[in-house]
Amino acid sequence: MSLMRSESSCEEHVNTLTGSPEEFQRKFFTLLESSEQRTVFYKTMRNPKNWPSTTALFGNPPYHFLKLTDRDPVRASAIKKGAKRLSYPTDRLRRSGMPQYTSGNTGVRVLSVRSASSRDGSHFLLKSGDLAILELHVNKESDRLSKRMSLIPVKTLSDMFAVEETTVVVRSVLKASKGVVLVAACVV
Repeated sequence: MSLMRSESSCEEHVNTLTGSPEEFQRKFFTLLESSEQRTVFYKTMRNPKNWPSTTALFGNPPYHFLKLTDRDPVRASAIKKGAKRLSYPTDRLRRSGMPQYTSGNTGVRVLSVRSASSRDGSHFLLKSGDLAILELHVNKESDRLSKRMSLIPVKTLSDMFAVEETTVVVRSVLKASKGVVLVAACVV
C-alpha cells in the first residue's frame, strides 16, 4: 500500500529544489517519489526554455521515473546522442532514485509505508511499527542480506528533516535484480 500525497505536498517539495544543478539533482532523486519526479519532469519540460538544462537537472536518459507508455516531450537523442527512449524497458528492476538511508555499503530507499497510526510528514520518515517496502542498492561485494539493518539517513535528509537512525527487520525479499533488491520490512 502506498501513501498518496496531495498536489500541494508535491509543490512544497518542488519549492525546496533550488540551488545548483547538482544540489537540485541530489534533492530531486532523494526527496521525491518516482511519481512526483515524473510530475516535476513534465512540468519542467513543458517550457522549451528548460530543454537545454535537461541533462544538468535530471542526468542522461533513460529515466527510471518515466513509464514506457509516457509520451516523450522531446526526442531522447536531443538530450543524449544515441539515446532511443527517455524511459527504461520494464523487463528488469531498476533503482528508483538516490538512497535516503545507508546501511553499511548498502543504499536504502523507502518506496512505500503502511502505518497503523495517523501519518504526518514524508513517506521516508520511518516510525516504529511501520511496515515498509525498501529498495536496497546492493554493491557487488555484499552478497549476504542482513535480517536486521540499522538505517542511517543520508546527509540530504538530515539537512532538511529531523531524521534519526532507524532499525528495520527484513520480513521477506520481494524481488531481486543485479544491484537492486526489494524487501518487505518492519520498523522496530
